[in-house]
Amino acid sequence: MKLICYLICFVMSLLMVGCGGDEDEPVTEDKPDTSPLPVANFIRSEPPNGSYIDITDALDTPIEIRLFFDHAPTFVAVGGVPAQIHSNLAIWEVSTEEFLDLVEHNEMNDWDLSVTWKDPDGSERKTVLTFEVGYGGKPPEIIASTLRDGDQDVDPHFLNLSGIIFVFDEEVIGRIVILPKDGKPLNWSVEWSAGERHGAAVAIKPKRGEELQHGVIYVIEIDVQDGSGNGLPVTITFSTEDE
Repeated sequence: MKLICYLICFVMSLLMVGCGGDEDEPVTEDKPDTSPLPVANFIRSEPPNGSYIDITDALDTPIEIRLFFDHAPTFVAVGGVPAQIHSNLAIWEVSTEEFLDLVEHNEMNDWDLSVTWKDPDGSERKTVLTFEVGYGGKPPEIIASTLRDGDQDVDPHFLNLSGIIFVFDEEVIGRIVILPKDGKPLNWSVEWSAGERHGAAVAIKPKRGEELQHGVIYVIEIDVQDGSGNGLPVTITFSTEDE
């Protein structure tokens, strides 16, 4: 009799375990994605900010500016004119005439373009690009020199031996004269040569009896131009050390 009772209890326990396995599993609902939308930060432009834009071509010639972002913006405009968006790149293109109407001349003799864009969350951002704008090409520049305007206590003996050298960013021709302030030009030779890497170099050297003296203010007058006629007039003033 006891054996029968044990068998009945064993069977009942098996049935209870089986019923427990049929209970419904808890249901978890998918939570909405609450992560913030990415911010589209402006990285750079082509041509780069601060560069030179030559508008010598016809006024209907297109000018293109490419704007690069770290994430794709939803809207981009330059000077109020929309750009075409290609993922993280926005391409803005207008005619030269439209470009001149949109850029704003600032006090530093440069030209500003306002860039606005919208982040994926709809917030609006803004930056300003500044360019040099020129007709007929960019004027030549001095990229290296023995002297700079305003130098003081310069050793005249060193300059008398080595001469004074200026290096330009392109080939130039013109006139270079050195003279005491409020005095007459000195009789120095002017030797032109090609630059070591590019452009042109000029060295001015004293002739006997025309050397620099101690304790004198000197002026170097530079008036050169490149092959397109773009001129560079520069005056450099320096003083030599007392004896």
